[in-house]
Amino acid sequence: MTRFLHRFAFAALLIFLAFGSPAWSASKPLTDFSLEELMDTEVLSATKKLQPLSRTPAAVFVISAEDIRRSGATTIPDLLRMVPGLQVAKLDANKWAVSARGFNGRFANKLLVMIDGRSIYSPLLSGVFWEMHHPILEDIERIEVIRGPGGSLWGANAVNGIINIITRHSAQTQGTLVSAVAGTQEYAAATLSHGLKWGELNHLRLHAQYIGHGESEAATHQPADDFYNLRTGLRLDRDLNIDTSLMVTGEVFQGKSGQTVVLPQISEPFSHQIDDNAEYSGGFLLARWKKQQLDGGEFRLQTYIDRTKYEDVIFDYRIHTYDVDFQHRFNYFNRHELTWGLGHRRTADRLNSTPLTTFVPSRLTYNLWSAFVQNHTTLVPDLLEITFGTKWEQSRTGTEWQPNLRLLYRPHPDHSLWAAVSRGVRQPSRAEMDVQFNLKFIPPEPGFTLPPFPIQVLVSGRSNLNAETLNAHEIGYRARWHENLFFDLAFFYNEYKHLIGGEAHDLIFIEDQDNPYYIQPAFSLGAVSARSHGVEVAGSWQAQPNWKLHLAYTYLRLDIRLPPSEQRVLIQFLDTEAPKHQISLRSSTNIAANYELDLWLRYVDALSNVAQDPSIEKISVSPYVTLDARLAWRHPRKNLELALVGQNLLNRRHAEFAGYDFFEVLTTEVPRRVYGKVTWRF
Repeated sequence: MTRFLHRFAFAALLIFLAFGSPAWSASKPLTDFSLEELMDTEVLSATKKLQPLSRTPAAVFVISAEDIRRSGATTIPDLLRMVPGLQVAKLDANKWAVSARGFNGRFANKLLVMIDGRSIYSPLLSGVFWEMHHPILEDIERIEVIRGPGGSLWGANAVNGIINIITRHSAQTQGTLVSAVAGTQEYAAATLSHGLKWGELNHLRLHAQYIGHGESEAATHQPADDFYNLRTGLRLDRDLNIDTSLMVTGEVFQGKSGQTVVLPQISEPFSHQIDDNAEYSGGFLLARWKKQQLDGGEFRLQTYIDRTKYEDVIFDYRIHTYDVDFQHRFNYFNRHELTWGLGHRRTADRLNSTPLTTFVPSRLTYNLWSAFVQNHTTLVPDLLEITFGTKWEQSRTGTEWQPNLRLLYRPHPDHSLWAAVSRGVRQPSRAEMDVQFNLKFIPPEPGFTLPPFPIQVLVSGRSNLNAETLNAHEIGYRARWHENLFFDLAFFYNEYKHLIGGEAHDLIFIEDQDNPYYIQPAFSLGAVSARSHGVEVAGSWQAQPNWKLHLAYTYLRLDIRLPPSEQRVLIQFLDTEAPKHQISLRSSTNIAANYELDLWLRYVDALSNVAQDPSIEKISVSPYVTLDARLAWRHPRKNLELALVGQNLLNRRHAEFAGYDFFEVLTTEVPRRVYGKVTWRF
């Protein structure tokens, strides 16, 4: 780690020396987003109401539209790399692993992800198929990232955090936006968005996007991970009267993602690789009605339908989701505010068998009923506030309560201290309860006490699993030390119970005349526990009027604890890899009139693989340092922007995750790449 930290520190010093000269102070100031405005940034996802960041008793990071524009990122996961406390790894050209506070994997199951309040968390595998979700970056207003449990408001699966992607009001995107991207990895990407209005109360935005991307690189095989994604949709915002509004948004999409899958076979070499394409399509329609009250209260009703179809060699499914959510907030007795709500989600799926998976039953409809209440009290005006509440949920696995208690202490308008105790819950996925999965064939091993035949590992779900639980303890400090310096610090200590791993049972001999073999049955088991603790730091410094620095640091320690059991407990089901240290340093400079230079330096510590045996720590992915650079020219009047972006400039390529995910889809490496982008608004 020391060698890589030295490389990171040297590169960071170069950035400082290159742009730390006082001569830059005479250039155009960076006025897009001041640090004072950063403290006053309004956040919705932490308490289900808009409130300033300085008054939010939670670990929050906001990615603004300006951060998105100047990042050089072309996907949501790449943007999330700037957030402390998040672990982001690219598995191949179209798949990512994104988690908060550990347990990272392709389907990181303890992070709830939403777009405009619509969950994109898949109940099939408890995670996000990131390859299917490519919202238009220019239409995003901000991305709110909450680290820590949010189940008391958002319900199950918001265990280690929440990501809420919030798109712009269509009144803010009037006119036409055209953007195009071409580069060494992208075949081509093009976006068209047009906003219009009729009358003074109706605004509409229409959009269409195509992304075509080439294969990445790998040292072990020839990648086949190219992909394309095509989508079109709309957003309508209508003011029904002075205090009532309606928002309707919808989209349809389709795409194809390449991948290399390892398929098990009973004879030597007991597995073979195939190039496979995952084909997917779907769409959603969401409507939100909102009415403001004179006392600051609010009624909100939201409903959506979401349909997804996905087919590859591992999964073949259709999932339909219907969701309705009501919320009411009102004030009482001057210093008190109460928010309560009711919700219902109905999920219907059809899961066809594939060469690797079978679900029993293959069709299922299940309901989730919920209710929540949260009280906020100002104990001492402008000094001390307390928030407490809980959420009740009734689902397929039973009844769960998710309480939380939060305190906010503001000794000065520029300083705030907060502390929180929360309980989070993760519902078992459909796969963990109902799948039958042909995982692999293990070759005969020398010295085996039984006759040497291959072993087929068959994984089966268990329908009576309990929900995973988390008891989280957090404390944080947020301050604007100087008009040019913002600082945010969070500590956490988490205790997990009933984590779902696997339990290996006795071998079963199959007396096949041609190919005798054993079956190693393994069943889902919710008996693993874990503890984690960590530190997350975010800081912003307006070093010069035209130069801004953003620093993020993460320390994470995760300990897995297996239960005493007569059977062998497997934790391959758990995502146990996470870097202990991560550093991100971003520099944004206006180097001359209409010219911008952005540099992004990142260090990510090694991934430690403890999946096979938690007592033996093995380095599965080496640490790496990477540098991205963006040079852009903006036309002063015609809203035209030309940008040249280079990513992973320090290395030809590097790995970010182990050789394959749980489903034996081979990972690739992230190559150096360069692309150009044209953006024109008129």
